[in-house]
Amino acid sequence: LLPFSAMGISMAPGPCAVGVPCDDGDPGTVNDQVRADCTCSGDLVRLAVDVWLEGPYNAVSGTMLDALRTQVSFPQSEPYSGLGLSPTHGAGSTLGSGVLSVTGVDAIVDWILIELRSASDPSVVVQRVPALLQRDGDVVALDGVSDLAVPATAGPYHVAVRHRNHLPTMTLQVYDRILPNPDSGTLPVLNAGVCVAVVLETLMRLGRSY
Repeated sequence: LLPFSAMGISMAPGPCAVGVPCDDGDPGTVNDQVRADCTCSGDLVRLAVDVWLEGPYNAVSGTMLDALRTQVSFPQSEPYSGLGLSPTHGAGSTLGSGVLSVTGVDAIVDWILIELRSASDPSVVVQRVPALLQRDGDVVALDGVSDLAVPATAGPYHVAVRHRNHLPTMTLQVYDRILPNPDSGTLPVLNAGVCVAVVLETLMRLGRSY
């Protein structure tokens, strides 16, 4: 009996061997293996991250400016490989069709880079993926609307954010899909980290002006 596959999900012949490596047909997952329900699937982590860049931020509207996306020079593919920060997944990725034509608060501000770092050693980059930043601070996938999905096993991570014209920042605490305290969200932590980076960048600019 041959395995059955449909829409990227493979059904192993029964009785299935749970834990055996397989291929779920999705390059965006890792650790593909046969699960308890006899399906072949891999792991990924979905992130809900808000980022605010000081440069394009408009304090009056509470959003960022999106004039860059209208420029001919706006990169159509991720620019970080050329800066020595090659993504571990999605290197060379290009923009989805019509992404830059979106207006309003969901308009794209710029490319950014999201890193998952080891909970025990934040200097270790587990995954680094390109993403897009909307005017309202949402970090989304390269189609301009979907949540960012990172190929990684479930678990706690530090989340780092890089941008080509701003200082990088990283969460002090670890991020996990399941929080031990449901009243303690990760968004305030991420926002606090970004605010610290903005303050430090401002101080550095003031220091250079003297």
